Amino acid sequence: QLSKQLMVEDIGDEMGSFKFIYNDQETSENELCGVIFRDVDDIPVYITLYVDDNGRLCEVDIWKANSEPLCHVLDTNYKIIEVVN
Repeated sequence: QLSKQLMVEDIGDEMGSFKFIYNDQETSENELCGVIFRDVDDIPVYITLYVDDNGRLCEVDIWKANSEPLCHVLDTNYKIIEVVN
């Protein structure tokens, strides 16, 4: 169930990571799952989903292995290498 006061915050890492901010007390983040794919420059990119203690999606973390920005916007042309649970 989504809160009526749900906000999204850019984490500011230049890769597109973001957090969902709920209007109630903040809880800890727990890794739910993730995927790995290669950017167009062949560098691995990791996307990890986190949920809070209430089971709500609270963060989408996007990290490129060399810490550089993605070459272009995420789209359906990327091929997933691995799904991580």
